[in-house]
Amino acid sequence: MNVKDKMVYVMIALNGAILTTAIFFILYFLVNETIAEEKQQIVNQSQKIITTALADVDSTLVAMMPHISLSKAQDIEKEKIQESIRNSLSLDKRNIIVTSLHFVDNEEGNKKVETIYQYQDAKSKTQPQNILDYIDFNRALIDSKGRYGGLIDGKNYIFIRVVPSKDSNGEIRGISGYLVAYISTRDSQIFAKLRDIPKVEQLVLGDTVSQEMIYGFNNSLKKSPYGAIAIKSMIPLSSGNLSLNIYYSKSLQTMLLNIAPWLLFFIGIGATFAATLFVKKSKENAEALIRINNEMEKRNIDLGREINERERLNHVLRKAERENKAIINAISEVIFEISLSGEILFLNDSWEKLTGHKVAQSIGLNMFDLIHPKDEAEQRKAVSQLIKGLRPGYRVNTSLREANGKYHSVEMAVSMIRMDENRNMRVVGSFSDTEEHEKAEWALGEAERKYKTIWENSASGIYQVTLEGALLSANPAMAYIFGYDNADVMLREVRNVHNELYATPSERLKIIKNIDPNAIQDIFEFEAVRRDASKIWIQEIIRPVLDEHGTLLYYEGSIEDITKRKDAEMQLQEAKKESDMANRAKSEFLANMSHELRTPLNSIIGFSEIIRNQVFGPIEPQSYWEYARDIHESGKHLLSIINQILDISKIDAGERELKESRIDMKKLIQGTIDMQIQK
Repeated sequence: MNVKDKMVYVMIALNGAILTTAIFFILYFLVNETIAEEKQQIVNQSQKIITTALADVDSTLVAMMPHISLSKAQDIEKEKIQESIRNSLSLDKRNIIVTSLHFVDNEEGNKKVETIYQYQDAKSKTQPQNILDYIDFNRALIDSKGRYGGLIDGKNYIFIRVVPSKDSNGEIRGISGYLVAYISTRDSQIFAKLRDIPKVEQLVLGDTVSQEMIYGFNNSLKKSPYGAIAIKSMIPLSSGNLSLNIYYSKSLQTMLLNIAPWLLFFIGIGATFAATLFVKKSKENAEALIRINNEMEKRNIDLGREINERERLNHVLRKAERENKAIINAISEVIFEISLSGEILFLNDSWEKLTGHKVAQSIGLNMFDLIHPKDEAEQRKAVSQLIKGLRPGYRVNTSLREANGKYHSVEMAVSMIRMDENRNMRVVGSFSDTEEHEKAEWALGEAERKYKTIWENSASGIYQVTLEGALLSANPAMAYIFGYDNADVMLREVRNVHNELYATPSERLKIIKNIDPNAIQDIFEFEAVRRDASKIWIQEIIRPVLDEHGTLLYYEGSIEDITKRKDAEMQLQEAKKESDMANRAKSEFLANMSHELRTPLNSIIGFSEIIRNQVFGPIEPQSYWEYARDIHESGKHLLSIINQILDISKIDAGERELKESRIDMKKLIQGTIDMQIQK
């Protein structure tokens, strides 16, 4: 389609659309004006009824309430006024219910409200403060006119009349007070004529200030099958605006007027579209004949190209088949295709590696005959259900018979059903070698059993805990050390390991935060708190566990109760302290005794040496000299023993002194022998 043809179609469509739109807006405007005039008539009629009703109330109350002049407020005749209200034919005729009548005393500028009359069925009493506030707000208007009427609080119509004050000469000297009458707008039927407005289905008259409904009705008899039209309007009054919401019945004529613009609009658009389409179709039919001739020539050329392309695709397909076959044969899993009865139709080269059977010799065999007899019936049933669509593809562990007659553990996966070029159904699946996997699983299970045995039977407490103190796991020995019935109870009750199980949480936190994960772990000793609040000493080995990124996951470690060892160490320290005190006492005793022994011993040695040396002359007989000699040598020997005892005390005290000297062994032995000879 050229630009010229497009412009023709656009102009036809544009002109039709402009004409249709113009007719639509003209009709739409005329219809809306007609409906608007009808709405305004209903609003005007409603407003007239409302204002007339309120004027009737005013005139009735003016006629009912006689002109009163007072010299003082106490002169008002309540009984006459009450009788006037009860016997008023005007009120009964207009269905006006006076709920209350009040006198507002204006003497001496101190206003007070006195209730003259109260309707016996009134649902609520009027508050004096509300009357005073209303008079103060409208005082200028009330005093200038002598009377005032208006709606108040959306439920009542208030009528106020000025009561003049006279002096002793009968002359008016001011305002003595106000007579205030309350008329119930809901109980009274002052707006009942609104029901007579034609076609009005529903009407709600409300107070815009208090948002209260003053009057309303819903006339189901006037409902129209064609729907209703809503009107929202405001009724201005001297005391404020009233909201007026009306739903009036839509007539068949009104409904047709509403539909007419749209009906003409869619008819015009449809006609424009049909005209444009007709012109376009005629043009296209003429051009189609030209295109058919050109297309036939092009098809002949394309046919030659397609023949060449098919030859190329056949070559590519054969190449792809060879590549796919190479890929399938390179897969370590066995790929198979079987018929619906189980006859083997295709196997890749991995079949021979797994079972030892030649692929060519296995084609045509029944696959189920090669499966272990205990699984054969089950697999026949499962494949049959897959063919019938009763179950999806599945995986199952079974065994295949090898060429040597042994059975090899495999995982059989039956994945899909396909249709070959002859439209025969084939079941496609695979076998995976699971023998090594089963061995690995057995080894893993064995390791887990050993670990569980160590975990449950270890005498040391084993645990895993986060840096924040959350206990992740604990073995039975851990629970026993800390006084819990079992590990589950401990995991459930302990919220923070650092704060609940350690006497010094801050010290433990400081230690575990500074642990180097790459260093040889030290052994730490902590004072711990058992479940019963008793304290024990534990020996702990802590190791941080990190993930592959070096982020701390948790801490794991082992705990041993060393309370008895700690008690033994403390007892040993006490015993050592007592032993040191005893050694010091012994040393002091020996030091004192050496002094006490040496003093007389030195005297004995000295006198015996004088006698032995015969200082005062020869000693007769000779045996006395020998006695003196023995006494002298024995004294020196005793002195040597005392010195040796003192040396032993020094050694015990850690005061060792090595003296190197020559010893005359002959003399030492001879002296010992002489000491032993009986005299």
